[in-house]
Amino acid sequence: MSPQRVPLTLPRWLLLASLFLTLAALFGHQYIPLRTLNLLPDADATRFIYADSDAGGGTRVEWVDFDKNALRCTRDASKPSLYCGFNLALSDDFTRGINISDYVQLSITMVVNSANPRLSIFMRNYNPAYSTPEDGNSAQYIMFNVRAEDIAPELVIGLDEFRVADWWLEARDVQREYTKPEFNNITLIGANLGSDLPAGDHELEISQIRLQGPWISAELWYQLVIGIWLVIGFGFVLLQSAYYASQAKGSERRYQWLKSRHQQLRYQAENLKDMAQRDKLTGLLNRHGLELSLEGLVRDGAVPVAILLLDIDHFKRINDRRGHDQGDKVLIQVATTLTENTRSGDLVARWGGEEFLVVVENIEPREIYGLAEKIRTRIFAQEYGATHPPLVVSTSVGAVQWRPDETFEQSLQRADELLYKAKELGRNCSVIDQPRPD
Repeated sequence: MSPQRVPLTLPRWLLLASLFLTLAALFGHQYIPLRTLNLLPDADATRFIYADSDAGGGTRVEWVDFDKNALRCTRDASKPSLYCGFNLALSDDFTRGINISDYVQLSITMVVNSANPRLSIFMRNYNPAYSTPEDGNSAQYIMFNVRAEDIAPELVIGLDEFRVADWWLEARDVQREYTKPEFNNITLIGANLGSDLPAGDHELEISQIRLQGPWISAELWYQLVIGIWLVIGFGFVLLQSAYYASQAKGSERRYQWLKSRHQQLRYQAENLKDMAQRDKLTGLLNRHGLELSLEGLVRDGAVPVAILLLDIDHFKRINDRRGHDQGDKVLIQVATTLTENTRSGDLVARWGGEEFLVVVENIEPREIYGLAEKIRTRIFAQEYGATHPPLVVSTSVGAVQWRPDETFEQSLQRADELLYKAKELGRNCSVIDQPRPD
């Protein structure tokens, strides 16, 4: 896609679709199926039952059906009852368990047949900061007490509902940071029918234990949604920046092209203007160019101005006898001589055919004749190519002072009359309207 076609804004349908998907992601996280870790049933799982009869208590325990994790606790009323229950070991090493921190709930499916109104679900977490391999009770005891009637038949416990047992905290001097439940190294999960059981039998059958949690935490999920928007927004900003940079670069190129084109056009315009005001053959001003140049001439009488009108003698004869190419060369050389013998501020023009016109500012009347003769003699002294017989070129000059009270045309008319008089005097001479200096 070319830079010029990159959209400046997101399409409305894409923006609406993105917002809808974002809302769906924000509110739909809770409906994503939970990740499940099944601990039971598992024929290879390490399971054992325990009771206080081994310590002299009044409760003994036996398997009713090992495969179904069914057990029976029997209380002897003559002795005190402290504990009786079921344990599921999560590893063969008491010090190494599993990290269940990424899960959010523990689900247990069981059937309880007991006169005791409550039972305890517990877990053990081993941490070298407070646990030792020699003491099985040193692992943190995390528990949750539940009424037997609330098990119907699945019990779901949030991990945030567990608390550290008071008796475990009282028996150990642990730092404050370890007084909260830890789940990063759970070695054992169990069910305890409780202390002081009523006399008689109490049965418990556990058919399923599983941990459940999201595939991705809500916090991380929302961070990802925000991150995706940030990436999209940043990418769009980069895209816009690249677009505008491309546009700016293109504008700069177009500006430079237009600037160059403007310079070319101005140069061409100047050339056309110059061509319109100059004689193509000699490069001198033409009539139009001279007339435009005269518009800037200040005519207040304070600065004297002279007008010299020159005509090449017998120019038609040169064309007829030597050819028009030679005639053009003569015109060019005469123009060059005029330019070389006048000042840069003087106006020199080819007035038409073989006639030339020179307008000179700031020249005294007594100097006009000297200038006319200087130009005439320089033209007459030139060599005009290696021709045989040699080509001799002369000019006749009529020169006047431009009076403040007359127009250019009027002064030019007087110069033309004096030029005609020079022709009558035999050509190759200068005639002025002022007394000739001695």
